[in-house]
Amino acid sequence: MNNFRNALERGGLSNLSWKGDKFTWSNRHGDDTFTKERLDRMVANKAWIETQKEVRVEVLVARSSDHRPVLLSFSHTNNLDFKGSRPFKYKAWWAFEIDCERVVKEGWKQSSRGREPFEKLKGSIRSCTEGLRRWSRALTRNKTHEIVAKTKLLKNLQKEEGSHNIQEIREVQKELDSLLDQEDLKWKQRAKRNWYKHGDRNTKFFHVCDN
Repeated sequence: MNNFRNALERGGLSNLSWKGDKFTWSNRHGDDTFTKERLDRMVANKAWIETQKEVRVEVLVARSSDHRPVLLSFSHTNNLDFKGSRPFKYKAWWAFEIDCERVVKEGWKQSSRGREPFEKLKGSIRSCTEGLRRWSRALTRNKTHEIVAKTKLLKNLQKEEGSHNIQEIREVQKELDSLLDQEDLKWKQRAKRNWYKHGDRNTKFFHVCDN
């Protein structure tokens, strides 16, 4: 601990002020041995603090770990603006939804009668594609709201975390994990084949020789 304090002093680092609950860890015991501590901190030197505006540190919800993540926010702008239509792609997480099969079947049946076979096939694919897009947009909004609601509930529960509500916290975390697993699958697919091949292995980038 002394080495840690010395490192902070040599670097001119100090704790940044935080918003909300300051505790970042608990042993998650459901009896009178329950305890929680502020173990995780955000530090910065004076030069960095003076160059930033509206710096804010917030303790977030612990969705699965016994440590709660700490978020650092400061003012910035994002001028990226992507417009234009995107090609249709089947999303892997749709397969976990019961209604996906129904949407596909309904879209496939909406082709016009009396057309040539190839034109009829194109019409069925187009109807199916449009149906899946509409359904996916509505489903994504609902899931986003559900994740936000579950996260807010978990945050409120963890503010009053203790042996009296630790089981309820675990149940909400489990429900949230299921929703986030589907989000994770969505982003894995967007990362395309490189993610499936290499995953999160960044050893070549982060490896440092100790010579």
